[in-house]
Amino acid sequence: MIRSTFAPRSNSGGHKAARKAEDGGVLISGKLTLWIGQLEVHLEPGDSFQFVEQMYGWRNDQDEPAVALWIVSPPVY
Repeated sequence: MIRSTFAPRSNSGGHKAARKAEDGGVLISGKLTLWIGQLEVHLEPGDSFQFVEQMYGWRNDQDEPAVALWIVSPPVY
């Protein structure tokens, strides 16, 4: 488990390559746009996500940080 803080007006720089892992999590505060493959999801506090071996990317368009509890299994970071 990782507590991830996404700085205001930051992004992942595009999609990250798929990896042999399952990712999931819940947004604790702020707002975050998450791309999973070709799907674009707009997360608000309390929203959760989960994906397996998919390309992904994120963007925080807000003026405040976004905080998520991110889980990766197996831990490949």
